[in-house]
Amino acid sequence: SERSALRFAFNQTRRDGYAKNDGQSEVNARVKYLYVPDSSTRVLLGAEYYTFSGISFGDGRNAQDDAGNLVGPYVAEQGFGHTRVAKIYANLSHDFSFGTLTYIPAFQKLKSDLSVANPLVGSQELISPFDNLTSHEIRLSNPSDSKLTWVVGAYYRNRHADSSVNIGWDSALPNILNRFVTVEDLTNNTQTAIFAQATAPVGEKTRLTLGLRSTHDVVHLDQNFSFLAGAPFPVPVGTTLYPYNKSFDSLNYLARIEHDLTPRNLVYASVSTGYRPGGPSVQGVNYEVEKVTAYEVGSKNRFFDNRLQVNLAAYLNDYPNFQNEATLYGASNLQISTIVGIPARFKGLEIEAVWAITPNDRLDVSTSFSEAKYISNGLVTDLSGNTATVTTDEGRVPHAPGTIATVGYSHDFALSDGGRLSAAISSSYR
Repeated sequence: SERSALRFAFNQTRRDGYAKNDGQSEVNARVKYLYVPDSSTRVLLGAEYYTFSGISFGDGRNAQDDAGNLVGPYVAEQGFGHTRVAKIYANLSHDFSFGTLTYIPAFQKLKSDLSVANPLVGSQELISPFDNLTSHEIRLSNPSDSKLTWVVGAYYRNRHADSSVNIGWDSALPNILNRFVTVEDLTNNTQTAIFAQATAPVGEKTRLTLGLRSTHDVVHLDQNFSFLAGAPFPVPVGTTLYPYNKSFDSLNYLARIEHDLTPRNLVYASVSTGYRPGGPSVQGVNYEVEKVTAYEVGSKNRFFDNRLQVNLAAYLNDYPNFQNEATLYGASNLQISTIVGIPARFKGLEIEAVWAITPNDRLDVSTSFSEAKYISNGLVTDLSGNTATVTTDEGRVPHAPGTIATVGYSHDFALSDGGRLSAAISSSYR
């Protein structure tokens, strides 16, 4: 009808491996329903489902033994597992004379199980029976006739999760899963925030944006250990290393200026800060807050009666304490994953082009070049309680792609009832 719309999308991706049962399969389905009862009210409802099965990879980079000696420097891990994610959300808004009030609730449920084999220590089994995420956001934004663009709001998020790691150890049979040690984490983390942002004109062609966000995080973890007698683990039987309960506060900002070179070409520059709270790691060792200062310059352009759009951006992100996954090896190569803070710097260039060939045909091309490197070593406390240096050699941060290129083409087929059917194909390199 004229007041409602329904959209459904489904895609499946399969990657074949070099050997039998060595591939990956991903399925993603999503549906959205929009209802507009009047000119002032808008109701959007949505649901998504995602599933993954197949081979996955971990990373044992910079792993050290209990004597502080570097193991590696790179130890590849390979596993097979399943992940399922279900999500529902809504976006409800109404226009008042003083502004637009919007409420956005969301809920996500994740379940996963993964078996990982490491050539040094054998196998691990990672199980997450539930990982539930609930969020609420309410915001008030400027009315449509305001010269000043502004928004104020509040945000709440809670994550309640249960995850277990069954750690195998057998030096004679390194690829056999022996559940010598089970580490169970019961997580209940809460974040609340208030935020405000405004964009004001500075002359006819320039605009200035300023924003602030105050965030309060409470990180809570109940962690329990259980293992078979005789397993080489330096914690007495029955020891509970947590509960861990700690609060973190952060005030972050955004400053951005943009200028219109022509009605269809603009340049901009911005600086902003962000943070992630700290948290608990193995054997009572905690990791600190991660902070980032991000710089970006770029240009947004439209050509040929708005049929061609070309965007350029260059960025630099500085992390004084980048939260990095690391792997520790205790007595007899017992493997424990942890978090360690390491200074790092990310920089890169992004180019994106969209060409409306015809009213029904569209070509998308994008590419990015990035470099993510550690800028010094990190410190971590090993399983024996000793402080050791995590040697990075100022090398590349794992899993950060250097070059990504994507090409896509889509065509819209008009339907007799006024709707349309879209077909698309894309290819990417990374």
